[in-house]
Amino acid sequence: MRESIKNGHLPKKTSELIFTILDSLDDEVSGAKAHAALAIEAGLTMKELVEAFVIVTLVKGINVLCKTGVEVIKAAEKRSEEIKLPKVVVKFMSDFETAIELMETQLGHNVELPLATCFNGGTSVRIVNGYYKDGAIYVMTHTSTHKMREININPNVSICKNLLEAWGVSENIGNPKDEKNKVLAKKLKEVFIAFYESHVNEDDSGCCILKITINKAIVFDEEAKYVIDYKNRTATKTPMKVDVIYQ
Repeated sequence: MRESIKNGHLPKKTSELIFTILDSLDDEVSGAKAHAALAIEAGLTMKELVEAFVIVTLVKGINVLCKTGVEVIKAAEKRSEEIKLPKVVVKFMSDFETAIELMETQLGHNVELPLATCFNGGTSVRIVNGYYKDGAIYVMTHTSTHKMREININPNVSICKNLLEAWGVSENIGNPKDEKNKVLAKKLKEVFIAFYESHVNEDDSGCCILKITINKAIVFDEEAKYVIDYKNRTATKTPMKVDVIYQ
């Protein structure tokens, strides 16, 4: 069988790359390193090797890269240096960057969110349509609503989505037609296209954009919980198996 592969239709660098990835998935470090070196010798570039591991990471998770991938890439770099190939610097995402990417994935579109406000020593909760961007959640609303009246008294709010939780400070940043809001309003029209034209009256002076600046959040992926400190731009990662299924 190996002879048929050796004389097969795939270029040698491609077949060796496939062996490298498969061995990495099985945590066969020595085999993966050996095949990576052979792939480099056959003409595979470091950029191609790194891209292959990025693709595997997207599908199988970061553990493949952390457990075996790093050693394989180092071995390939060593071999490329021996045969004078250009070196590629591999940059790994920090826990904070990973957590922020999760926030963007889970909230960076039109999403229904329970929004909790403070009221007479207690709380009020209602569902709103929100959109997350650059550390803040945006909601189209009206100054006459209960939530805005409560926010005027106490701007501290919280939201959640499945396991995700976030706390922040809210503010009315004005009418979508205000000059300062034109770029943002254009984006919100695109995000909230399902209801914007029928439910948002920009000509009403009470129509406004609610901005919630997040200061703390808890977000999950399939393998960990991340507690995000937005002010200090840090995140604490706690490995765990998350197998909750939401309909």
